[in-house]
Amino acid sequence: MIAIDSRLYDEYSALRLGGRPVPDDLRVLIAMQQNRVVKKRHYADPLEQLDVAIIMPQENPSLLAGDYLTAKDMEDLGTRAKVWADREVFAHIGFVARLVDDNDELIGYWWHPDEAPGPPPLVRYDSEGQFHLIRGATATEALLIEISESLEHDEEEYEQIRRWFAEDYSLAVAPYAQARELPWPTPAVSPQELNARLQREEYGRLTS
Repeated sequence: MIAIDSRLYDEYSALRLGGRPVPDDLRVLIAMQQNRVVKKRHYADPLEQLDVAIIMPQENPSLLAGDYLTAKDMEDLGTRAKVWADREVFAHIGFVARLVDDNDELIGYWWHPDEAPGPPPLVRYDSEGQFHLIRGATATEALLIEISESLEHDEEEYEQIRRWFAEDYSLAVAPYAQARELPWPTPAVSPQELNARLQREEYGRLTS
């Protein structure tokens, strides 16, 4: 794989991860996307096969920007409260990937200050504005597990992509059977519960 200028990782750390180091597997995924040579008949890499786009440093995905909302939408106090609560929760997430074939839903690291030290849980923000904790020790593993379950991949499809990650990119992902037994994250603060509480509080403030 062609090397990537380290300045890109520095920029990624600063703009997408709040200054935290770019995880090793995410570095590989970034390089995979940046070095992609599009092929007409076959996927160029496993990330393309999963239809995942790594969010680049200057990118502002629509679900984060809220540019799908109209002025009329924002007249609704419930909508305004939800948008405010979402942005408060976004401040604790380092979003790194878009699920292109699934309404551009987002995957990121959950970094609430009340969480214990160690690898952060991963969270999915869906097109309905809900936050879901997802399984996986790394972004790569979480992406494969999450997308395979969404698309109902069978074991053969899952294993084909898993081996591609392992053999060509040295990225370890749990085998099919083991992946389905991985525990769900249990963070100190649930992003969905935090969002719901903040939304209630903001709606109360707007209507008082």
